[in-house]
Formats: sequence, structure tokens, C-alpha cells
Amino acid sequence: PISGYHIVSVNGSEFAFYKLSLIWPNSVCKITTCKAPIPTYFTIHGLWPTFGNDIPVPPYDPASNKCNPIPTSPDDIVGELAPIKDKLDKKWPNLWVRKTNVDFWKIQWQHHGMCSDYPRDPLDYFKDTLNLAQSNRFDPFK
Repeated sequence: PISGYHIVSVNGSEFAFYKLSLIWPNSVCKITTCKAPIPTYFTIHGLWPTFGNDIPVPPYDPASNKCNPIPTSPDDIVGELAPIKDKLDKKWPNLWVRKTNVDFWKIQWQHHGMCSDYPRDPLDYFKDTLNLAQSNRFDPFK
């Protein structure tokens, strides 16, 4: 595990890899209404822990999918993300109307970050995702 935590799903199996999801905004915004201005570069959609059979790890749920340790609540991540907010605004923006960037980050944390290697460290989850997405290996224009 990246952070030293040992994350196990409710059925006892560990996830196998992370799936980095990028978005080409011009394509997405052809089929849905987006906020202007629309970025002209790939943006981050999320970093998703995934089982070996390519099935996403389900979101944290205290009743059906407990992760160990108990993760940071989505409502508590905003202050922790302050040091990287400018980068997140640029590289991990919400494209859809009626949601803010913060709303999008909370959703991604709730669905994917809370049962990742970073359950108590949202700053590292988002920071490491930014670093991974900006590496030469994943920038299709480099």
C-alpha cells in the first residue's frame, strides 16, 4: 500500500491497481452541458482503486463496505486541500453545470478516495493523482 494502510474490501479481498481516468473536455461537452470556459487539455476525472478483474472498489459505506481505518468524511476534505486548490482547479475541474469543483472533489473522494490507500489523507490522494496525471507517461501531448 502506498500510504502504509492495508485496505481490504468487505469481502476480504484487496484491490489490485489504480485506474487513472482522464477526460477530454471537448468530447464530453458535446454530449452534456458544461460550464464555460471549457478546458482545451485533458483533465482529471478520478483515481479509482480497482480489483484485478477490473471491477471498481465500491464506495465506503459503514454498513456494507467498511474500510480500515475509518476514512475522512467528504465534508472534512476542503480545508485539507487548500495547499493544492489552485492546481486542482486547473487540472481537476468540474465540467458540469450546477456543481462546483469542490462538489466534484467531494464526490470523487466519497466514491474512490475513502477506500483507497489514503483513507485518512485526502491531501496525498489528490496530490499523488495530480502528480501521476502530469507525469510524462500519461500526458498524451508529450
